[in-house]
Amino acid sequence: MDLRLPELHQSLRDEAVRFAQQEVLPHAEHIDAKEEIPDGIVRAAGELDDTVVMFTSDNGYLCLLYTSDAA
Repeated sequence: MDLRLPELHQSLRDEAVRFAQQEVLPHAEHIDAKEEIPDGIVRAAGELDDTVVMFTSDNGYLCLLYTSDAA
């Protein structure tokens, strides 16, 4: 049984990691202190090729829902 992620899922995972490291992580202290997501992060998410919905969960984590027409 092959337990590896399909290539599409691997690329979505890689893009989510890249986005988190480059766009979210530099603002983590601000997000934690102000409990708000800076507009620049929302704009950057909107510039991704696919649909991204950002929200904070009940436990305070920043969440990204990422969908692709390629799926």
